[in-house]
Amino acid sequence: MVNRMTRKQLRGLAKTGMTASLAALVLTGMHPGRGNRTAHTWAGIALVGFSVWHHNLYAANVPGRVPVRERNRT
Repeated sequence: MVNRMTRKQLRGLAKTGMTASLAALVLTGMHPGRGNRTAHTWAGIALVGFSVWHHNLYAANVPGRVPVRERNRT
């Protein structure tokens, strides 16, 4: 039996990853040092990765969905 995560749970996981990597990015950016420079770089890469994953979890072309520009026209 496979335990699958729902899309809502995956979105939450992506947001948590973005938050954690952003916190690591800020903390490593405040403290000088060679080890922090490497950690800062990897935290930035992780933030970009989680952001792309989070973006891809939201479907752009959902059938029946009306874009905001067309919704606001009267």
